[in-house]
Amino acid sequence: MSSQDAALDLAGKATFVFQGTVLKVKAANLPEVKDVDNTVVVKVTGVLQSPAMFQKSEGKEITVRLGPGQSVKAKQNAVFYTNGWIMGQKGFAVQSVGIQPAAALSRSLQTSRTPTQRLADQTLTNRLATADSVVSGRVTSISEPGALETTAKVMGATSPIPPGRISEHDPKWRDAVIEVQETHKGDPTIKKVVIRFPSSDDVRWHKAPKFSPGQQGTFILHKAVPPGEPQVGHTVSLKEAGSPEAYTALHPEDFQPVQKHDEIKAMVSNLAPARKK
Repeated sequence: MSSQDAALDLAGKATFVFQGTVLKVKAANLPEVKDVDNTVVVKVTGVLQSPAMFQKSEGKEITVRLGPGQSVKAKQNAVFYTNGWIMGQKGFAVQSVGIQPAAALSRSLQTSRTPTQRLADQTLTNRLATADSVVSGRVTSISEPGALETTAKVMGATSPIPPGRISEHDPKWRDAVIEVQETHKGDPTIKKVVIRFPSSDDVRWHKAPKFSPGQQGTFILHKAVPPGEPQVGHTVSLKEAGSPEAYTALHPEDFQPVQKHDEIKAMVSNLAPARKK
């Protein structure tokens, strides 16, 4: 794997990517970090990919916990691919998923887009890479679960809420039928799909896409709920062949408006073969 490919792979696993200079090894600048055997203090010299809360970190000194097999030296300048670890009273610490020499910096992280825009781009790329199907189309109808005949289980887990008991986090599941106009990833012969989605605006579900009849755009679909996302808690029953396929689309990036059609199409075509399912 080339250094550029390795950089892209690491960027896909990290939320906070920055260039920095190692100030101290076996050290930490947060009192919450007690074990410093695998931690270093790094001064951030440039933020490359970041959530909004870390975007203004340039010039700050942060604690980085190194991953297995990783090592750096004092005064070393490198690119750190990390995820959040500890939010302390006097700053934050991150967990490294990879470190590269500054010279290996991916061209995709050297664009004019802001660090938060790059993180959004990377998140969308990850959703496309792991999707079972990506289609553009139109919502033709909405119904309650069980009213539609479909050909795939959306999720095998049973609901954590006993039948008849109402929870304040009740997702209020609905099934949306999508008339497929173009397939970007998946079976090009499928003309209809079903998306099971939570219609509730409860805090647990408010970021999940909500669908309504007539809505048009691109749908990034999964047959099973990816790790770390809320469990569907229901299954779509198996029916005879010819019924529409069933999926979920629970991440905010799983629905894209019509205006992003060409961009999504290009992103799918540019996915590295190794990252496709």
